[in-house]
Amino acid sequence: MTHPFEVGLKVATRWVVGGSAISLIGFLVPGDADRFAVVAIHLTLLTIGLFALTHRLAPTFDVPVFVDKSPVGARLGTDAALVALVTGATALVTLASSASLRLQPSLQFLQLISALDIAWTTSGFYLGFRRLSQKPWAGPAAGVFMGSMCVASLVRYLAVIGFGADGGWDVQAAEMLRLVIPPDVIAALLTIGALVAGARHWVRKG
Repeated sequence: MTHPFEVGLKVATRWVVGGSAISLIGFLVPGDADRFAVVAIHLTLLTIGLFALTHRLAPTFDVPVFVDKSPVGARLGTDAALVALVTGATALVTLASSASLRLQPSLQFLQLISALDIAWTTSGFYLGFRRLSQKPWAGPAAGVFMGSMCVASLVRYLAVIGFGADGGWDVQAAEMLRLVIPPDVIAALLTIGALVAGARHWVRKG
């Protein structure tokens, strides 16, 4: 039987290579294109991609692989490993696609940290609800909800603040605390709660 990590690495590597290749399309985007639209679409496409990667790999990780842990620890550790794999793959594609779009360096950094935040919460929330419910739509619905909420918080910030004079990330601490940090904290708490509750439920029903 092929180890889940072997399958996961193969699939994630193909996703990174394919995503990086597709990123070359970014060089075709005109330099004077609407920056807000470019950033919003870019982040949305990254979220769709990481959702698809999570959906593809979730069944592969349904059987825990950390056998030296408690049942709950094994389940939670296995799901956390998948979340880390999806997050790492997303980071690499984000770097390649942000560079091809020729975004200002600070804006590339904003896209990277935003994509990382979206990746782990979306993937984790998906997996948590996959363990909590027998319904096949539960995990995907949870992932769509979380991904949409995270993208919306950043897009809202950019819509209110805009960009710096150099086209980069205009860091406004007060607005970050008002528009971005609260949704991020809520997303993190919901994700951790879903993963832990999902692991416990999975062990009880198993």
